[in-house]
Amino acid sequence: MKRNRVLALLPLFSLVAVACSTKNVPLVGFDKQPDGTLLLQGSAILNVQAVISVDTPEVFRLRFNGKYGVTAWAAGPGGSAGPFEYLEIPVDEWMSGILAYTQVPPDTYVVELVDAAGNVWGVTPPLDVQSASIGQPVTAIFVHLDGRDTTWVIDPATQDADPTTLETTVSNLSAADVVVQHCQSAGTGPGTETGCSALGTIAPGSDFDTVETLTTDVSTTMRPALVIGPFQRGLAVSSLNQCQIDRIVVTGTRTLRNGATTSFAVSTCNPF
Repeated sequence: MKRNRVLALLPLFSLVAVACSTKNVPLVGFDKQPDGTLLLQGSAILNVQAVISVDTPEVFRLRFNGKYGVTAWAAGPGGSAGPFEYLEIPVDEWMSGILAYTQVPPDTYVVELVDAAGNVWGVTPPLDVQSASIGQPVTAIFVHLDGRDTTWVIDPATQDADPTTLETTVSNLSAADVVVQHCQSAGTGPGTETGCSALGTIAPGSDFDTVETLTTDVSTTMRPALVIGPFQRGLAVSSLNQCQIDRIVVTGTRTLRNGATTSFAVSTCNPF
């Protein structure tokens, strides 16, 4: 009986042997970097963020100077050995924050946000992305919300010379006016603010610019904060060189199809 069982398995072993004798194919991606792509490795950092609402799920890719970005799973002699995959970002309904925080070779880039059908949802102006060991990276923000399509850029090379200042633009993409205040806050959420002074009111579709003073004193309970509606942007930081230009995007709290709610606003310096 045992001999018959072994004989019966011989065709199966033959099939396995044939399968293993073929050329190795990666389980994911491509064994070679696809033509017309940019390998996302290098000494420069590019921060790509978005505020996007879609009616049906989309999968986006990023295109750099006409070349789609790809990543490599493993490193080999002389460079990456693959397998290689396109950088793809799925958006089911809502995205507010980082799309990709990626390394690139130092260069000047025009970055495009492209969907699976090849439609372009946003294009940046040329971005000078160079090596930087510390500090704020060049940031692109793609916006597609309530019929508004725009692209914003934060270039740290344009910041002022004072490391204690935070140059902030508040963009109101909600349907209601929002009030901007400077307060002392415990940082535990709305209702903890004291000593507030109003800086201005932003109409829907408008921007408000302010320059705030940062502090590295994080030892106190009450700390300075920029307050926009229920959103707080703390001004007490651990390091002054992390972020000196910010854009706070107000979208208002929204209820998604699955019942979840979105954040009232998002800071490009603290996009999580």
